[in-house]
Amino acid sequence: MEKINKNSQFNSPIVIILLSIIVIMGVYFLYNQNNNTTSTQQQPIDTTPPIKKSATANPPTPKDLPSIIAEWSPSAALILCNFNNGDSDFGSGFLYSNSDGSIKVLTNKHVLTEDIQGNLPVSCSIKIPGNGNNFYTQKDSDTFVINDKFDWAFFNITNGDTYFNGIAKRNGNLSICQKQERTGDSIVILGYPDYAGQFANPTATEGIISGYASPYYTTSAQIESGNSGGIAIDIKNDCYIGIPSAVKLGQYANLGRILNANVPFNLSY
Repeated sequence: MEKINKNSQFNSPIVIILLSIIVIMGVYFLYNQNNNTTSTQQQPIDTTPPIKKSATANPPTPKDLPSIIAEWSPSAALILCNFNNGDSDFGSGFLYSNSDGSIKVLTNKHVLTEDIQGNLPVSCSIKIPGNGNNFYTQKDSDTFVINDKFDWAFFNITNGDTYFNGIAKRNGNLSICQKQERTGDSIVILGYPDYAGQFANPTATEGIISGYASPYYTTSAQIESGNSGGIAIDIKNDCYIGIPSAVKLGQYANLGRILNANVPFNLSY
């Protein structure tokens, strides 16, 4: 009987080829596994926070200062009030439309009262940029509303023309700041200084919020006496801060004051 060599079956060329393929595939698999592990370990960790994309493809471009001034200037009213004693006084105001559709001018209380006796004016004339007409209000026919506690007041204008009323009613395009300003926030003041007759448009003075003692901000922006009652604007947020008031020389280290808008507009902040 022929003796079978147990190793002869492994010496077959076919078996040798199959075993070689298996060995090569095993080596290839182990090499790739080791290479991927090394790559993962060497890859640096990305610590950059995810970027929150804007809801719109093209977010609005922030307005520059000249654009903000041009936007708000038509609402800056030049006020001239006449009193029984023959005196006249210049001031500034913010022209706006109330929720009931009435046209009002918001200003400082001291613009509408005499320094000594506190009497109301006999009449006041109002003028705004872009309109050469003067519009009048009289004590007997229109109401002057004077706040007893803080330095603010307003009065109604019922004889405005189409342009005047249109400027007052564009409230949807202008916004009142909905939160308290921070120390260091940049602002601009619009108003008419005592020599306002020389200007067809309000003057603009820049500054920052220097501090806050409720309900008044202090500011480094220059506020002359005729600027009282004008418009104080937050430059970054393009919104109405409040009513600027001139301060007499020597008071508050010559810093101007701004009555927070949450007082006359009864806001909850």
